[in-house]
Amino acid sequence: MKRTRSGTIKSRRPVNKQQVRTMITNAVLHDSERKFWYTNLGTTAAPQSVTSTGSGSIVSLTAIAQGLTNLTRVGNNATVKEINGKISFYPDSTDITNCFRLVIYKWTDTTSANTAAIFEIAGSLLVSPFNVNNIKTKKLQILYDRLFPTSYNGMPKAATIKLKTHIPVSWSSTSAVAAITNDIGVCVVSDSTAVPSPQIISTWELLADQ
Repeated sequence: MKRTRSGTIKSRRPVNKQQVRTMITNAVLHDSERKFWYTNLGTTAAPQSVTSTGSGSIVSLTAIAQGLTNLTRVGNNATVKEINGKISFYPDSTDITNCFRLVIYKWTDTTSANTAAIFEIAGSLLVSPFNVNNIKTKKLQILYDRLFPTSYNGMPKAATIKLKTHIPVSWSSTSAVAAITNDIGVCVVSDSTAVPSPQIISTWELLADQ
């Protein structure tokens, strides 16, 4: 800094707007709190059956109650920064081979998502395109979609998923219910109608800033 003849103080360097934005962003992030939210779709004690209809293989990852720890949420607004999943796929011994389809989606409607809301063709979920109307109206956004072929050999097929995101979510309740704005969910279907059905065990983690 130096003083001019008129007495005003003149900066030697012009203000860099990008640096100012970065400083403000870093200050906001410094004051925010990182949350770790966990959800299971199938557990060791109770694996999740996955059939060709997929009726029981959808779970919301945002059904988090308010609380005072980093495993709960404060208030009704947050920003999801990362989605992590660890999944074990167990093919059925009757089918010998099974193919699973795993979809991670963002849902903006006030009603809960189901397979009809996600897929266009009810009888062929493994290869079906996504619901055309819900994609067009932006009720549904697909964040991840992949097939996992498996063969029965007594060992599960393991997969790890890690997605970087920036999704603002909000709730209208203090209890553990899905977000009303930008619910994030997982849907898993398979090519099997066998009984017992192929199964999965999975743990999901959302990293969010509040």
